[in-house]
Amino acid sequence: MLTVRFLFGLLNEERMKGMREKFGWTISPHIKTDLWEWVKATKQKANYPNWHQLEAFHCLYETQDENLVKRALDDLTELTMERIKFTPMDQLALSFCVKNCPNLETISLYRCLFLFEDHEKEVLPAPLRKLHHKNVGQHEDALKPSPLYLLCQALKEPKSKLR
Repeated sequence: MLTVRFLFGLLNEERMKGMREKFGWTISPHIKTDLWEWVKATKQKANYPNWHQLEAFHCLYETQDENLVKRALDDLTELTMERIKFTPMDQLALSFCVKNCPNLETISLYRCLFLFEDHEKEVLPAPLRKLHHKNVGQHEDALKPSPLYLLCQALKEPKSKLR
């Protein structure tokens, strides 16, 4: 599956521009259509729908192409996931796809965990880092966004039909 994600990543406009400038390589526009059809075909054959849907979201996220995501997910009206530990990367992929899923009406997440990495300690300015270490727990909520923050932002989109 990592190879497939890699191929989707090559469709990212910035990466294509970089390859064109550095190596003189161009990627056929037909590949987008082929990969889009692959997403459509494989999501119907999935033995493990939770895992497969999340992997498809990762592939679509790699492209950073909102129009491709909208076309690939235009028939998705309901999303149900069970017992998944969403890593921060999973959350980014999920948020990006939910935000760009034009007909999604219902999201059901059962027994899912939203994990997060504590990178804030490394990127906080020194005074805040000291405050964080001194008052862990007391001010922690103010320093860390909820692991669901990105998903909530996607749900707040004016175009979102989700309620």
